[in-house]
Amino acid sequence: MNPSLIWGTALVIVGLSLILKSLFNITIPLVRPFIGCVLVYLGLHIMMDPFTDSPEKKTVIFGKSVTQAHDDAHVYNVVFGGQDLDVTNLDTKQSRNITVNTVFGTQKIIIDPHVSTKVRVNAIFSRASLPDETLISFGRNVYATTEKDDVALIIQINAVFANVDVILAEHEPDVFEESLDPEIVKIT
Repeated sequence: MNPSLIWGTALVIVGLSLILKSLFNITIPLVRPFIGCVLVYLGLHIMMDPFTDSPEKKTVIFGKSVTQAHDDAHVYNVVFGGQDLDVTNLDTKQSRNITVNTVFGTQKIIIDPHVSTKVRVNAIFSRASLPDETLISFGRNVYATTEKDDVALIIQINAVFANVDVILAEHEPDVFEESLDPEIVKIT
C-alpha cells in the first residue's frame, strides 16, 4: 500500500465534502469514517511491515512459491498464500536456526533425513503434519531426525489457521541400486 495514495484519496474526499456542504448544503459525515480508515490503514501497515523482504526474510503474500532455502535467509513468511520450502541444501557445518511463519496459508517444508534437525511447531487452529505422522492442530510439538544433542538445524514453525507439512527428502537411489532392478538388468 502506497501511503501517498491513501492520504491523497482522504484529502480529496474531505475536500469534496467541504465543497458539497458549502455549495449545496449537503452534509456527509466524514470524521468517524475517516478515523476508521486511518485505524484500518495503520493496523494493516503494522501487520504487514514485519513481513517486508530483506536478505534475512523471504515472504509470500497472496501467492505461491517454490523456494530453496539459502544461508542468508533466517525467516520465511507465508500470508494468504503457499510455499514449498526446501532446506536440504543449507550449509549445516555450524548450527542454524530458521523461523517459518504461516498465517492463513499452506507451507511444505522438505528436510534432509541425514542432517540432525529439530523441528519445533506452534500451531493455533492449524494442521501441522510431521514426518513421524504426528498431527498438531492446537499446541506445541517437537520432532527430531536424530537423538543427538548437537543439532545442525533448528526449524521453528509458527502456524495460525494454516496447513503445514514437514516431509523428509526422498532418498535418491544411486546408480548401483537402479541397476539391480530385474526389469532393467538381465543376468545371462
